[in-house]
Amino acid sequence: MESVLRCMQACRRLLVVLSSDCLCEKSISLLECRLCLYLHHASRAPLITVRRRALSAPCGDIAELRNNSTSVRWNCYLCVFHFISCALEEKPVNLSVQFLFRESMLTADTDEEDMKKPVCSLLALVVTTLLLAAASGVSDAAMNITAVLGHSVTFRCPSNHSKPVERLYIQRVIKDKEDMYINGFTNGREIPGKGYQSRTKVNTMDYSMEMRNISVGDEGSYICVFVFVDKAYKPEISEIFLKVTAEYSVPTITPDCSEHRRGVSGTGMSCHLSCSAVGGYPQSTVRWAGLNPSLTNVFYNWSLAHNDSKTWTINQTIMYNCDQPTNVSCAVWGAVSHTITICKCVGC
Repeated sequence: MESVLRCMQACRRLLVVLSSDCLCEKSISLLECRLCLYLHHASRAPLITVRRRALSAPCGDIAELRNNSTSVRWNCYLCVFHFISCALEEKPVNLSVQFLFRESMLTADTDEEDMKKPVCSLLALVVTTLLLAAASGVSDAAMNITAVLGHSVTFRCPSNHSKPVERLYIQRVIKDKEDMYINGFTNGREIPGKGYQSRTKVNTMDYSMEMRNISVGDEGSYICVFVFVDKAYKPEISEIFLKVTAEYSVPTITPDCSEHRRGVSGTGMSCHLSCSAVGGYPQSTVRWAGLNPSLTNVFYNWSLAHNDSKTWTINQTIMYNCDQPTNVSCAVWGAVSHTITICKCVGC
């Protein structure tokens, strides 16, 4: 019991799963809720409660727990079952969490038959999870890497190589969703995640992962989770941010000019200039070179992200007035068009 309490005290956040099946007097669920409340008031530990279903008659302790926590609804029983079974088998878990099972908290007053019920034994036991990011060393700044669309990139997880590593998990962090396990190893054995078997390869010697055939959808945050052989060392987490780029095609510049009279003093030309480029990422804008900004008006802007590749098509049309030959070009991201000359024959 004391070891469990010390372990809970080491956490900066406590996540509790609630279910009415086990919220009864003398149950482990209620004991854990009271422990969480104690830690919240004594150590200001933030609480997160996940309610599996409506509580039939919540007691005062449960009501207080929910009033002092961030509360969310979770209906995914199979997900939780999968997480717990993975933890029991020491397999990679999609979330950066470790599950704490507290058989040591059983007392003589606890009905062990209740613990054998499916809901109580797994989900509704009021499972307290230790968020790995809270109880481990987390790097302050993310490492930024860049990959070109369709090419390969190597994730190099930074770590103190003097400490023998037992497990390495590389996971994708997706906002408002559970982390997605990508690849890693346990005791030197590579364990690729679903859908990444053919695209990723882990190097167990330098703690790196190669990812092939990069797509725009791969862009985002990833974390490396190190678990060391010597459990005296806390797990380490480092963040890597992958930026994906794709070169735009050489922009096409198209002029459409017509002569117009400028008062009584003479004539000039009014030109519609269109610049377009395709296949690039991220979204960009058109930049013009050789034009006087005071004589330029944007006539049309259009951008489109393609459904499959997520790359962009960029198009802009401007109106430009001139009375002498002018060399002009346009650029999108790093791609530059050829130079054309407009207003070559004013008053001809």
